[in-house]
Amino acid sequence: MYNLKCIQFWICLVLLLFSSVMFGYAQGDKAEALVGHWTYEKGVELEDLTGNFVDITLMGAEIANGQLDIDPNKWAIASGYEGPDIEEKTLVSWVIMDDLDVQEGSVLTIDRLSDPTFDAIVFGERQHRRWMAGSGWFHRTQDPDPGFEEKKQVG
Repeated sequence: MYNLKCIQFWICLVLLLFSSVMFGYAQGDKAEALVGHWTYEKGVELEDLTGNFVDITLMGAEIANGQLDIDPNKWAIASGYEGPDIEEKTLVSWVIMDDLDVQEGSVLTIDRLSDPTFDAIVFGERQHRRWMAGSGWFHRTQDPDPGFEEKKQVG
């Protein structure tokens, strides 16, 4: 059961990352390189604007004021990818965190369900309050030195 929750968590994070990354690439000539793009705006809250993914499924997460709101043990997932092969990746996400003392969480994850391969934007995994690029079993992970430490909390 733990593995299933872990996999679902990573998938949701991947979806979040895709949405953030795609927004940044949607500018100018780079738009055709996007494999997923979510804005969470009214009328297209769960829709991938590139058409490569099926609509996002909310697993306890909510859409509020044009933002995907995820609390602990909740997530969102977009599966059913029908786009071009994903090879090189640039993951981008805009995030507001209520608690900087979170451990081992991904903001956006690209995950393959058939094996433990994934890439993610991870927070607090190996360094407290620091972001890092995460990968399945740390195979492609390189810890930033010193890494960016978040110091300011919302609220």
